[in-house]
Amino acid sequence: MRFVFSVLGTFFKLGLQPDVITFSTIIHGFVLDNQVPEAARVFTKMVEGGHCKPNVVVCNTLIKGFCKIGNNSFAIQLLTNMEERGFNPDTVSYSTIIDSLAKGTLIDEALKLFAEMIRRGIAPDVVTYTSLIQGLCDIGRCKQATRLLNYMVSQSVFPDLVTFNVLVDTLCKDGKVVEAQSVIEIMFQRHIEPDTITYNSVMDGYCLRGEMDEAEKVFDLMVWKGSMVNVRSCNILINGYCKSKNVDQAYRGLQGFRGNDF
Repeated sequence: MRFVFSVLGTFFKLGLQPDVITFSTIIHGFVLDNQVPEAARVFTKMVEGGHCKPNVVVCNTLIKGFCKIGNNSFAIQLLTNMEERGFNPDTVSYSTIIDSLAKGTLIDEALKLFAEMIRRGIAPDVVTYTSLIQGLCDIGRCKQATRLLNYMVSQSVFPDLVTFNVLVDTLCKDGKVVEAQSVIEIMFQRHIEPDTITYNSVMDGYCLRGEMDEAEKVFDLMVWKGSMVNVRSCNILINGYCKSKNVDQAYRGLQGFRGNDF
């Protein structure tokens, strides 16, 4: 990136006019290189210099950069400026900021932006909903996350494996393994196959409740399905045995795992 301005200078010396792709590439490069302030300066020069008008892709790249360094206020300001400059933000523009707000536990601000997004007729996608569901689950608002999942389906936006895993993991951490199993049933109905992360969460939930027989059944199911058990799966079961004061079984399990190359 340290050579980029030299190359840009050569553009002008040769009488070539950089276009939106040129500036978009430079801004994207600075964002990837964690030089977001430099990317913002290039964007400002692009706008003020009148070389060319930025498009949604350029703005989304810079929004991603601001969110990457946790500067959500600048990202929201740019979102507002996009409309003032005559081109509308898209799903990516909103989803990027919503994801950043949700990860920063600013879930209420994220929900407000989500409401604004819908009000403006911009359709949220599975990434938008998953970010919000994750954010709600992270702060213990699981019921609201479940309602949002139901609303998501009502809008014909269907959850993917990541969305379901977020909800299953949170329910299991709260000890609500029965509810988590209900979510898994919905996964099967939608022809989404649970993966190692799904089953690890359920097994961990049973271990937290001290229901080791049920945890073992999940582990055996994973083994039966083939190539699903990993080191985390084994650690969850060993931890469960230890917490239930069954150290001998934990040790026997450890020996068995070694024998199976886990």
